[in-house]
Amino acid sequence: MIIKIGTSGSETEFDAVNVSTSLKRSLSKHEMLAGNVKTQEATELYKIFTLNFVRLTESDLSTLESIFSQAGSINLLLETEDYLTDHTIKCEGNFDSELSSNYPGCYEAKLSGVEVD
Repeated sequence: MIIKIGTSGSETEFDAVNVSTSLKRSLSKHEMLAGNVKTQEATELYKIFTLNFVRLTESDLSTLESIFSQAGSINLLLETEDYLTDHTIKCEGNFDSELSSNYPGCYEAKLSGVEVD
């Protein structure tokens, strides 16, 4: 899939990206005075995007690293939605990259982000 990711109005296009989504319901744990722990589910669901870049050049990898390291949120536009829906995400977790075993001279990378309003 082809995606566009970056700051609003200056998104960079990447091809050969596998995009998966999942929904997450946040949980909060509260320790009671008696010592037991009570878990409370929030009513809000969060959409999590996992992006697997399977064929990146060295310059693409450098661009992607700089996008990931930006403070705040970034825009994600998907080819399957004709780039019409602007998903604003906040990156979470690690940015993992390695040399590709399938495409010599290329890199693979993975990042995930939570959709924010």
